[in-house]
Amino acid sequence: MTYAYLRASSDPFSLEQQRETIRQYCQRNAIAIDQWVEEPFNPHQHGHKQALAALLQQLQQRDTLFSCEITNFSDSIHSFLDMLRLCLQKEVRINTILDGYQLDNAFQTRSLQTIFSFISGLTRQFSVRCTKEGLAEARAKGKTLGRPRGSRTCRVK
Repeated sequence: MTYAYLRASSDPFSLEQQRETIRQYCQRNAIAIDQWVEEPFNPHQHGHKQALAALLQQLQQRDTLFSCEITNFSDSIHSFLDMLRLCLQKEVRINTILDGYQLDNAFQTRSLQTIFSFISGLTRQFSVRCTKEGLAEARAKGKTLGRPRGSRTCRVK
């Protein structure tokens, strides 16, 4: 089957723009979309993509997943890598139209996955390093870190 994944943003026209971009691409390449999956915009749920999670469970071997941009799938490299790994295991092809990525079990995709993993690791290392340096700097200035002693956010009875 062929799926199209649309991720809404704060722009009310973004879903229709994505749908039209995918529709035009598929029309030029004689591809039929079997199912359109929309992720509704929710500013309070950063990173939680329930429609995408359900779609990933539904995908079968040799299915194709279209999206306008690779960033529609995730807000972080780490979660994107998890999604890519699952799709590669299921032999699902991912096509992003505006980015021009065609990710499948090919060598290039495996190489790209290795590069993304490397970048993800570097990002994590930089984040840890910056956090440690920031905490050390705050301590050096005499700032008390952490929750005030004796305070609790939740009392257990």
